[in-house]
Amino acid sequence: MNLNRRDEGTRRFILVEMEDYADETTRERVQRVAAGFPEGASDRIRSGTGDTFTYCKLGPPIELDKILTGEALPEWEALGAVLFHAATLKPFDPAASNADAGYLGKGPERHVWLLYQPDRDWLRSPEAALTLSRAREIHETDPETRHLVFAPARHVAQKMLDERDLNVEFAPLPFALYGLEGG
Repeated sequence: MNLNRRDEGTRRFILVEMEDYADETTRERVQRVAAGFPEGASDRIRSGTGDTFTYCKLGPPIELDKILTGEALPEWEALGAVLFHAATLKPFDPAASNADAGYLGKGPERHVWLLYQPDRDWLRSPEAALTLSRAREIHETDPETRHLVFAPARHVAQKMLDERDLNVEFAPLPFALYGLEGG
């Protein structure tokens, strides 16, 4: 951070910490280096580096082998975080999401949705599919922006969505989540 300040560089780094003190001590120290520390001994310490940082915590693991055998399905938020990041390259913000509506959040180019419940019977039901009426509801939340919907199935063709000028596209969930394996 100091090197970037000195030569106006754009270096980036990832700091990984596995102990409990990361939440309080490490995060706070990096924040103070960036923002400055009023009681610091020098002007440089008082003014900080001016950098920004993102603090992320790992959620519960999504273990593919357990999903494939039916031993465990991930919670909506855990799966949603992975899919949102894959679709937008941005971190998932649970505060911006709405699990009841299936809304994960807005990325730079599109809104991202997840029709999912960690229940195999629900995942196999018509309720879990993207339908024309559901696509219309999603489109109406922001007609000017694209919407990407992750779901186990769809009961409407992309051609039909496009013909009706609905800014909605479908992305299938992995079949193993609700398929024949494990039950």
